[in-house]
Amino acid sequence: MVIRGICCLRPGVKGYTENIRVISIVGRYLEHSRIYIFGRPETEKCRVYIASADFMTRNTTKRVEIAVLLLDKEVKERVCGIFNLTLRDNVKARELQSNGTMRHRY
Repeated sequence: MVIRGICCLRPGVKGYTENIRVISIVGRYLEHSRIYIFGRPETEKCRVYIASADFMTRNTTKRVEIAVLLLDKEVKERVCGIFNLTLRDNVKARELQSNGTMRHRY
């Protein structure tokens, strides 16, 4: 997960979230992509969505938000590439540890 704010999920907890990483990237500007990837991008079963907003209560109770499943293979690969580029950030990214602390990613 790449997040812009707080996250209550604890990654790396054996038996629960050991396959989840949480990376926080906070910079001067609030613009960020809203990409949701379910499964491994290299598999046929992978589902990739783009959305108009993050799915927080404040965004879903008083306005209409939309998420779109990407069906075109080339577009899906490009969007996954953008997400992977975000994961490689080593300047502003911090990774949430299973004990709740954040560690700078060098």
